[in-house]
Amino acid sequence: MKLALFAEGVGPAEAMIIDNAKANGHEVSIFRPADNFWLTFARGRAPQVHPQVFQTIATLPSSIIRRTEIQRALETLEVDFVIGTGLAGASVTAATVAGPSASVLFRGDLDFSSARGSLSSAFQMLNDNGTRIFLDDEFEMDKALGKGSRLPHLLNPRPILGRSRVLARGVGKHVGILFDPQLSEESIDIFVDNLKAVVGDEVDEITPLAISSLYSRHEIRRKNSLSDNLHSRLGQFTHLVFLGSSRDAGPVLAALKPDWDKIAVEATVGMRGLCERIGFTNLARGVRLVQVTADVLHQPETDLGDLPPAIEDSSNEVSRDFAQELFERWAKPVSWDYEELAALQSDQPLNVFYSVGSLSDDSSGARPQRVRNMAREMEKLGPTIRMFSTGNNTARRSRLVSQALAKGRKAGVFYGENSTSPLAEEDVLEDLVSTISKFRAAGGQTAWFVRDMHWLEEKFDIWTDSKRAALVRCGRRELERLESVVEVLAAPSKDSGEGFNEMLKEHNHQAIDWLPLPPGVALENVPEGRTAIKREGTTLLYAGGIGDIYGMDNYLEAAAKLAQEGYFLDFVVRASEVDSLFARLHELGLKDDSAVRIIHADLENYIPRTELCIGTILLDSDYARFAFPYKTMSMIERRFPILTYADMSIASFVEEASVGVKCERSVESIMDGVKRIESSDHNFTFEEAQKSNSWGERLRSVFQS
Repeated sequence: MKLALFAEGVGPAEAMIIDNAKANGHEVSIFRPADNFWLTFARGRAPQVHPQVFQTIATLPSSIIRRTEIQRALETLEVDFVIGTGLAGASVTAATVAGPSASVLFRGDLDFSSARGSLSSAFQMLNDNGTRIFLDDEFEMDKALGKGSRLPHLLNPRPILGRSRVLARGVGKHVGILFDPQLSEESIDIFVDNLKAVVGDEVDEITPLAISSLYSRHEIRRKNSLSDNLHSRLGQFTHLVFLGSSRDAGPVLAALKPDWDKIAVEATVGMRGLCERIGFTNLARGVRLVQVTADVLHQPETDLGDLPPAIEDSSNEVSRDFAQELFERWAKPVSWDYEELAALQSDQPLNVFYSVGSLSDDSSGARPQRVRNMAREMEKLGPTIRMFSTGNNTARRSRLVSQALAKGRKAGVFYGENSTSPLAEEDVLEDLVSTISKFRAAGGQTAWFVRDMHWLEEKFDIWTDSKRAALVRCGRRELERLESVVEVLAAPSKDSGEGFNEMLKEHNHQAIDWLPLPPGVALENVPEGRTAIKREGTTLLYAGGIGDIYGMDNYLEAAAKLAQEGYFLDFVVRASEVDSLFARLHELGLKDDSAVRIIHADLENYIPRTELCIGTILLDSDYARFAFPYKTMSMIERRFPILTYADMSIASFVEEASVGVKCERSVESIMDGVKRIESSDHNFTFEEAQKSNSWGERLRSVFQS
């Protein structure tokens, strides 16, 4: 088969396709729409350069002339199948190629905002002209729907597994950090610092390396294969860590199959899905990733001479024909709204997870973490379709659910969550209500979680009267419509439910029998043992937002006094809120105090400065009093004893679970609470609390109530 690869750029992902095609006897020609070069690789021959073939195409507008010229070139080269990769390559392929072609998007190709005009236009061109999109997994399909995709969504073939070992053995410990180029420098530095804190002098060298740099289009002219480049660029490392979730991570990780015992991977949403497909298991997030990396580093070295030079794979996985698989998937007839979702390929009861916001790897706020963890638990129950209010997701996935139920598919469980602000789009709400009604009529169980109702709070004066009135209207409509169709309505806690009912009463709405459903513990994130730097003293940790919506005047005044007694104060806050925190600390004389540390990292990556770290959840506002702060469970995951106010909604939970102590709303009581936690006779039962409050237990409580 003669192939043409239309590529926005040539990186490890494209190199995997080229190498595999050549290994399976295909001739491959490569065209980059932004350039005037065209290379042809035939088996056993050097690459041939054909600048004349596409000399003018790169400057032509997207028009009939452009399509004609590209088609003429493909006919001249007798191309059988075109593969377009990356958003630019995929969109040009869809818009210009008349024959068999596949538009392939790898992980992250859809990670752009609407403000990126050229990328939005490229996706629109793909949407308008394509016949289907090939994507890495269901997470990427969610993104496509969020951008309004009207095309069928099929899965890319799995990346090709490598045969030969690449990493060095028996030469010390040299760790390479392969990071997603979109990852912030701060995130990389935090991981490296945490790793050094845990393994210290055990490692000779730690070197960050952008994963996209492992292969470029210049390597094509040098006739280098991906395998050649991995050996030359990674051969000096003994161990690797993958950070982030780039388009090239899958192909590179798969190519390193024989070295998997020396590799750790950050369990982002995308990488988790990929690793499940190819069978890799050393995944973790946050501090747990540091520990998994340390475990990998502590594995005994094996004499290189005793190791086979290449893996044997009885399933022939290493010599699969990627292009042929892609061609066969392209030839498969599908309807316009088809999505290759695991839940639709199964005959098990159908589950549905709904959230206003889509899945993300963000850990700087409560909502994305809750959504991610609850969606994960739903998947553990069985095949699950995810629905979100972004783009045309609700409308399209609602139709798929309705079609499955109409064909006799048994309904399992439906679980949904609202957002901080109510749904403004009435058509999205009605699609959602219709789906829940059909699901319940088919015998499914249904539940809806209400995060908060601060839009009903009279004291909440951050909006204009008209804005507040509109929010109240939308919020009441959302609650009333969902209350009429779901069996279970859940609130963050018992106290939260009581608070919600107080606010509803003011609007002549009858009280609701709320099921308490606090956030949970992600057991896979729980570190094994402590990871604190061994240092005498006590650290007081505040993690969360800064501003009137939270309020923490009493805590800051108490913290200022405790700092004078030698306590360490750590603040894990968003970068955008640092100035506000600095101003408040300056008023208390703490801005330049060596006891104070302000960190922009996510809490899951935080390592305290002392063995004892106390998590302070001491918020002044009514909003915080009714809520169940997500950080409560994050502190339990990390085994940080909690200090909270006696009248906050989490107080009874903290005391009953024996994971902290209560205090009154005064500076003196806060200081006394810190001293009580420090007392040697206080026992906390974190392990028991972690197990009994896992996300799995939370989900079971919903559908066994």
